[in-house]
Amino acid sequence: MRKRNKSVSYFSEDYYRLKPPRRAPFYPPWIIRFIRRLCHKTGKRILDVGCGVAWRCKEIERCIPDAEVVLLDISEFAQRYNKDVVRPKASIIIGDAVRLPFQNDSFNLLIAFELIEHISDVRSAYEEFARVLHPKGFLLISTPNLKSIGVALDSLGLKPNRWFGWRDPTHVSILPPRVHKKIAAACGLRFLSCFYRPLWDTPYIKGIPKPIQDVFIKHPFLLFQYYFGPRLPCAFSEHVLIVFRKC
Repeated sequence: MRKRNKSVSYFSEDYYRLKPPRRAPFYPPWIIRFIRRLCHKTGKRILDVGCGVAWRCKEIERCIPDAEVVLLDISEFAQRYNKDVVRPKASIIIGDAVRLPFQNDSFNLLIAFELIEHISDVRSAYEEFARVLHPKGFLLISTPNLKSIGVALDSLGLKPNRWFGWRDPTHVSILPPRVHKKIAAACGLRFLSCFYRPLWDTPYIKGIPKPIQDVFIKHPFLLFQYYFGPRLPCAFSEHVLIVFRKC
């Protein structure tokens, strides 16, 4: 487990400018199919916490047209960008993940992708997730994978640039799945499964140009998971996707 002392509580426009939003997002179909299966089991009222730029919501709305999606992000810039550029049908709310502005048992599915590592008080976030989830509702989180080959290479000083998990100054709580399971269980959330999302943080090998590593490492892994789903070993993944269900 690696935690940082400095917590970032508000993401300004500058944070989003670090990685400009793409107009043509690359979303693996299996993720949307998996979300659709969860909705069929429990209902289609979805909360996307820390939605950022809401291309994922657009894909959900396209594939699950009867879903009722609510987007929440702490950034006013994200809200403006979504309304002006992405323009999803969903409601867009400014709010904090540790103080969700919703009543108890409000949602069937809560999505928190690339969010939890930005929160210093992880326990409070899980408590809020559990509170607003309907009984038997699902929680789906995605967070940096500490067992990635990128972490190992970075620790040995072999990676040309620092692993992205350490490189982002707003990552204050990068935790292994076992810690997430323990915290979630204490909040009334039962662990169901883990999936792994592929390597993309090239370069991994010194002396080989990044474009070549993209061709032989990044793109093959992305295409494999795009078509075949989350079947890669843990080490060949930059993110872990964890599924919980409210007890």
